[in-house]
Amino acid sequence: MSRNGPTPTDKAAVDQRLGVERVEIVVNAGRHVSALRRGDENPAIVLQHGGAQNAHTWDAVASLLDRPTLCIDLPGHGHSQWREDGDYRPRSLATDVADVVSELAPHAELVVGMSLGGMTAIAIADSRPDLVRRLAVVDVTPGSGRHRTGPLFDLVDTTEGFTDLEQLATRAQQLYVRRDIESILRGIRRNAVQLDDGTWRWRYDSTIGNPAGVAAVADAMLEMWDAVGRIVVPTLLILGDRSPAVSVDDIEEWRRRQPDVRVITIKEAAHAVQSDQPAALAQLLREWLEVPMS
Repeated sequence: MSRNGPTPTDKAAVDQRLGVERVEIVVNAGRHVSALRRGDENPAIVLQHGGAQNAHTWDAVASLLDRPTLCIDLPGHGHSQWREDGDYRPRSLATDVADVVSELAPHAELVVGMSLGGMTAIAIADSRPDLVRRLAVVDVTPGSGRHRTGPLFDLVDTTEGFTDLEQLATRAQQLYVRRDIESILRGIRRNAVQLDDGTWRWRYDSTIGNPAGVAAVADAMLEMWDAVGRIVVPTLLILGDRSPAVSVDDIEEWRRRQPDVRVITIKEAAHAVQSDQPAALAQLLREWLEVPMS
């Protein structure tokens, strides 16, 4: 196993033993939401990706966790249905995601969310605390909504019709300068779709990346500090040491509202901690599950 995560052989062995299947349910609103489930048992860990990503961003971490997991494609992302209203604010997403967790992982020990998925996880902890026993939020706070550009939103590219996967990879490499091109291409193959004319585009609703969509999500994030103050479960805030997404003021504000939050920084990681340091993140999540409940 490499320092940054499992080799393809390691991952294949774990996935073969646990079993990986794509599952889909129809939530109460009538939308279809898709997820990747590892293991036949009830998922112990629920993982939610960031904006412009999908469930596969957790592949390395899920394999390293080596426990039954449920990795959800947020509405409008991956194989999940797009919302007709174009509303991808965290609380709107949380309604659908809570239905999925209630159906497929009602006894999960830990809910993890990165970026937009982290804000969605906070919203679920606020509105459906029965579904969240422990919480881990990766590199985001409500204060991160101040960034209309930068690490939270730069990958959301509404451009249609990239000529080939290499062009998509060039775009992504501008944002993930520490990742090699082969690693980026592996991710792109699972987050891109080929159109009828032979061109490629990202596998998510482009509404998410238009100016109105970005503004709506950013503003909604800023309004969620009160939700942080209502979280009653053990909470871990995980930061990338190379990410500008969370400021010192944000951390202080979180601690003011939830004094017992634990904050840990992972070295050599930018905003996408699960991609930059999957082994370190998986180890941290395993340790968080072992911390006694107060």
